[in-house]
Amino acid sequence: MNGAVAQNDGEDKTIRREHKDSANSVLHEMIMHKLRKRIEHLQENVVQEVNSKLDVFVDELVNELNRFDIQNTELALLFKEQNGKQSNSVNRAPSTDANHLPEKEFAARNSLLNDLFEIKHIQTIYHIFIAILFILWLNTLTHDYVADGTINLGLSPIKIGFGKFHLACVIWCILQTVSCLIYVAFRIWASVTSKRPVNAAKDGKPDVFSRVMLGVFSVTQIALIYGTVRLVLFFDLPPASSITILMEMIRFVMKNHAFVRSNIPRVLSAIQKSEGCKSGKDVVPTFQKFIYFMFAPTLVYRDHYPRTKYIRWNRVLWNLMEVLGVIFYVSFIFERFLLPYFRDFGTTAIQPQYLVLSIFGCMMPGTIAYLCGFYCLLHAWMNATAEMLRFADRMFYKDWWNSSSFDVYFRTWNIVVHDWLYTYIYKDVYEIVCKKSRAMSALIVFTTSALFHELILAVAFRFFYPVLFVMFQSCGFQLMFIRNRKHSSFGNTFLWIGMAIGNGLCISLYSMEYFARQNCPMSHESIWEYYVPISWSCNGILINGSFTSPLESQMRLEL
Repeated sequence: MNGAVAQNDGEDKTIRREHKDSANSVLHEMIMHKLRKRIEHLQENVVQEVNSKLDVFVDELVNELNRFDIQNTELALLFKEQNGKQSNSVNRAPSTDANHLPEKEFAARNSLLNDLFEIKHIQTIYHIFIAILFILWLNTLTHDYVADGTINLGLSPIKIGFGKFHLACVIWCILQTVSCLIYVAFRIWASVTSKRPVNAAKDGKPDVFSRVMLGVFSVTQIALIYGTVRLVLFFDLPPASSITILMEMIRFVMKNHAFVRSNIPRVLSAIQKSEGCKSGKDVVPTFQKFIYFMFAPTLVYRDHYPRTKYIRWNRVLWNLMEVLGVIFYVSFIFERFLLPYFRDFGTTAIQPQYLVLSIFGCMMPGTIAYLCGFYCLLHAWMNATAEMLRFADRMFYKDWWNSSSFDVYFRTWNIVVHDWLYTYIYKDVYEIVCKKSRAMSALIVFTTSALFHELILAVAFRFFYPVLFVMFQSCGFQLMFIRNRKHSSFGNTFLWIGMAIGNGLCISLYSMEYFARQNCPMSHESIWEYYVPISWSCNGILINGSFTSPLESQMRLEL
C-alpha cells in the first residue's frame, strides 16, 4: 500500500511538473508573442521615422542641387578653377552634329547672389556694405551742413539726367507698337507661304514674296534704330533718359531678330514635312507667347520657359527698392566724387598731370559705380521682372568676379546678352558664314557688341569719341586669348586691376569731352564737330558768367 501511495505521489508530481512546464511554455510563448509585436511596432515606427527623415533630406538635397544646377556643371564653376572650356560648355544642350554648336538650354534656377545671400556670412557682408554706404552718405551731409550750412542729397544727376523721361516713355510705346506689327507681318508671311504648292515649298528656295518680306523686316529693324536716334535728338533727351531708351531700342531689335530667326526654320520645316497647306501658319507662336517673350528677361526665344508656381510680391518690392537705392547711390557717387573733376573742363587747357590725376581719381568711384550698375540691372531689375512674370531661369550672370581671365569674364558677367550673341551671331557665323572659324566668329561678335555700345554713348552724349570701341576691339579682343589657368589668383588680380583702369579711363575721357562741349560751345557749322574731340584743344574762359570758345574770348578781350 505504501508503494501504491508513493507511486501515486510520483505521478502527481509528474503531472504537476508537466502542468507547470506547460504553463511556463504558454507564458513564454505569450511573452515572446508580445515582444515580437512590440518589436514589429517599434520597427514600423523606426521605418516610418527614417522614411520621413529620408524624404525630407532627399527633398532638401534635390532643391539644393536644383539651385546650383549640377547637371550644367554650375558647382564646378563655383568651387573649382574656371577655364574657357568649362565656361563654353555651361548651360548648353548637347549637340549630336559635329558641325553644329549646342543650343541654349533653360532650367529653373536662382540667381547666384540670391543663393549666396542665404549664407549668413555673405548676408553680413551685404549688411556691412549697406552700412558703409549709409555712413558715407551721412558723413557727406554732415560735412556740407557744418561747412556751408546747406544739405546736398546728390540728386542733381538724377534730376538732370532723367529729364524729359515722359518723352522717352512715348518713344518706348512706339517701339513696342512697331514690334507688334512685325509679329503681324510674320503671321501674314507664314499664312501666304503655307499656301504655296507643295513641290515649290519643298525645293527650299525662298519665293519672291519671302524675299520681299525679309527685306521689309530688315528695313524695319534699321528704321527702328534710325527713328529712335532721330527722336532722341529731336526731343533733345538728357543723357540718362537717352541711354535708357537707346538700351530699350537695342533690346527690341534683338528680340525681334530672335523671334523671326527662331521661327522661320520652323515654318519652312513644317511646310516641307506636311502635305497640308495649314501646317506652316499653325506652328507660328500665338500673340500671347510673343508678348511674354517681349517682356521676359531673356533674349533667346522659346515657346515655353520654366515657370514658378506663384509670384512672391515681397521679393518684387524688395528688388524694386534696391533698384531705386542703387540709382540714388550712383547719383551720389557722380555728384560727390566724379563730376568735381570735370565740371571746369574746357575753361582752360588740359594739363597732362591733371589728366593723370583725374584718371586715377576716377578708378575707385568708377569701379564702385560699375558694380552698382551690375547689381541694379542684372540682379535687382532682372529678378524683379522674372518674379512678376514667374520666369524660373534666373541665371542672368555667373560668378564673373572669380574669373582669372578676360575670356571667362566676357562669358559670365552678362549671360542674357552673351546668350543672344552666341545663339544668333556666333553660332550662325560659325555654322553658315565662316564655317568652323571660331576666331572670325568671335571677332564679329566683339565688333557687333562694340558698335552698339558706341552707338548708345555717341547718341546719348552727342559726340563720337570711340574710346569704348577701341577698348573692346583692341584690348578686350586681345585679352580674350590671354588665359591664366595655373595662377588663378594672379589672373583674378590682373582682371580687377584692368577693370579699374578701364573704368577710370572711360569715365575720365568721356566726362572730359562732355563738359568741354558744355563749356566751349561749338558753331555747329560742320558735322565734323561731332566726330573731332574738342577737349584737347578748347580752353574757353569765363566772361560775364558764361564760358566762351577761345576765338570768341579773344575777340571780346580785344574789344
